[in-house]
Amino acid sequence: MMDAGNAELVLSDDPFDCTKINIDHIPILVTVSKIGESFVVDPSAEEEECSSASLVIGASQKNGKTYMTNTQTIGSGSFHPNTLFDCIKLGLSASKSLDEYLVRALKLEVTRTERDGKKTIGFLSS
Repeated sequence: MMDAGNAELVLSDDPFDCTKINIDHIPILVTVSKIGESFVVDPSAEEEECSSASLVIGASQKNGKTYMTNTQTIGSGSFHPNTLFDCIKLGLSASKSLDEYLVRALKLEVTRTERDGKKTIGFLSS
């Protein structure tokens, strides 16, 4: 409902009144930093301080393939083209592994809650 251009949001008090969100093909963001001659995936704040530039890679999975959705550099440094390519390859590989583990963990959680007779909340609910 609109009142003088203001939207009125009505929320249910029931925590089980929810709709499952489709999380298929949602990108996972992975940060790759180059420190010396090594790469660090999802570095800590201290590790990022040791790197002059990092690359954030967004990747999603569809039909068993990994698709890069976006990239962004962080920091004041730059990447040599070969280094950039290596960072992207590592980031895509890491995002694929993370996606597989995340999907497996979410399915395990649904199975566990169904077995225990608990109703799931949020994107885990059916």
